[in-house]
Amino acid sequence: MRTHFLLVVGTIAVLTGWPSHAAAQSARPDFSGFWQPQGSYTFDPADPRGARAADLTRYPMTPWGLEQFKANKPAHGENQGTESNDPTNKCFPPGAPRSYVTPYPVEFVQSQTRLAMLFEYDVVYRVVYLDGRGHPQDWEPTWMGHSIGKWEGDTLVIHTTGFNGKSWLDRVGHPYSEQLELTERFRLVDKETLQLDLTFHDPKTYSRDWTGQKIFKLRPTWELKEYVCEDNYTFDEFRTKSGVTFVQ
Repeated sequence: MRTHFLLVVGTIAVLTGWPSHAAAQSARPDFSGFWQPQGSYTFDPADPRGARAADLTRYPMTPWGLEQFKANKPAHGENQGTESNDPTNKCFPPGAPRSYVTPYPVEFVQSQTRLAMLFEYDVVYRVVYLDGRGHPQDWEPTWMGHSIGKWEGDTLVIHTTGFNGKSWLDRVGHPYSEQLELTERFRLVDKETLQLDLTFHDPKTYSRDWTGQKIFKLRPTWELKEYVCEDNYTFDEFRTKSGVTFVQ
């Protein structure tokens, strides 16, 4: 069930280190606000529903990566089966960057030193450090990884490592490993459009780097609602109507 919940200002302040006058102190773009990802199941604007998910010219999978892809059984895309073993079926978090391939909004809360991403889907968050630090040497792999960012003009460049490799990159079953390094470039196309260009570097899973894109639209009147996997009637209805068996 998706029910309203309150975002406590004090909690956001802890996540972001956000002084109320931070935006006024910087001429850099302020991405703060509610953004809805556009498209659908992939990071390919030309193939949003994954009809060409197995195209090795688009997704240059290594033998190991192809083996993982064939073993993945999504509920969408070219590799769709009658049974789905999508990790999110077991209420595992989608992780990054898969949290972007949903229709549910994400709130950006930006300061000079941090960018917090608060995702409605699965009620998870991600913090990008903008204070010049590097990646820690003793990072324990996680679903979201460890993210640091820097500004290149009006573009925010985010580099993320430290993934646990337990999710999929998208909703059509593209795999990744703990070797994934994700580079994201965010820029405002206009006041209501945010463009994200992604580069995937994962030598265990892909023989070369490949790129993707996601567009977000500003939803200034929206607010985040609670989306809890274990108590979600919308997902239950989808499972009933889709004809796909979801393996728990």
